[in-house]
Amino acid sequence: MTERKTVIDLASFQSHLTVNDYKNIGANYAIVKTTESTNYVNPYIRSLIDRSAGGGIKGYAFYHFGRFHNDAQAVAEANYFIANSKAQANVQPGTLMILDAEISNMPTSSVNVFLNTLRNAGYHTGFYTYKYLLPNFDLESIHHHMDMFWLAAYVYRNGTPAGKNPDFNYFPSANYIDMWQHTDNLLGYNVDGSITLTDNAINLFNPSEAPAPEPNK
Repeated sequence: MTERKTVIDLASFQSHLTVNDYKNIGANYAIVKTTESTNYVNPYIRSLIDRSAGGGIKGYAFYHFGRFHNDAQAVAEANYFIANSKAQANVQPGTLMILDAEISNMPTSSVNVFLNTLRNAGYHTGFYTYKYLLPNFDLESIHHHMDMFWLAAYVYRNGTPAGKNPDFNYFPSANYIDMWQHTDNLLGYNVDGSITLTDNAINLFNPSEAPAPEPNK
């Protein structure tokens, strides 16, 4: 049976969390928001990483909130994501970099272009969306361009706190799911909580054969 790990995602909304809060949450991994569109960089990246690491987080990935509607914008946003992840968190090739796709009219072709731009730079790629938005995308096409699929479908809504082990009677039926985001209020800390479903997800937080970074020119 695949071992399951708890994953939290961290943005500016979680900047108030302390080292002790992270210890109490007891998650294994964290996914940190780096950027949005081409005009926003999360100002709390460094403190989110430092505090969560002090609270026991063992592995990290990073995500970008996509705002693009065509291929050119997708390339621009992917490069913005890469550049600021390097600058703010020294993110190295081999790291899992995730597209958060939850706006309307985002073409599947542009999603693939975004993910390929990350891959061509040496990163592992992830795709995140909500279950109710899946019909807007061609998942079979995206599958060839992503290394990990992360799907949100909340068991409890309206801010109701949830534990680490979700009720799998509510599991969203879709192909290729590596990680399920099942709550937006894990243990009452107002942090999104996910659970890994595959060894692939766990391995991507602990890359054993990450490509070596290019030497400085």
